[in-house]
Amino acid sequence: VQAVLHNAPSDPHAVDSDTAVSLWVPADIKPRSLPSSINVDKQGLTPFALLGTDTFDPTSVNTSSLLFGVTGAEDSNVVCHSALEDVNDDGRPDLVCSATTQLTGVACTTTVMYVTGTLQDGTPLFSEDTVNVVGCKA
Repeated sequence: VQAVLHNAPSDPHAVDSDTAVSLWVPADIKPRSLPSSINVDKQGLTPFALLGTDTFDPTSVNTSSLLFGVTGAEDSNVVCHSALEDVNDDGRPDLVCSATTQLTGVACTTTVMYVTGTLQDGTPLFSEDTVNVVGCKA
């Protein structure tokens, strides 16, 4: 899904254009797991995938730009696999990455996590998926 964002006429930071193109792509946190559960008490990595579609080629992602967490602004040490993998069995390759769970900001109240970054051409990229947080003490 491609979106065109417009600056407000009163925006003091509008530069030379009042529009920007952004791309929303589907994601799957903890691929092949349903629900996508994250244990807040465990150290380790949380895998996620950016899913390829008819209009989105995962090889177009600037993997070094990816951020993952509760707001999508967390620098959670994202590392992506060099080989693509079809994690949702739709016949299209998907980009599989992982992030350091403890750096994502995940908490017992978290229900959605976000991926942000850019494509190789600089186009902003956004994605999200729901999560089930476990390991919370009452």
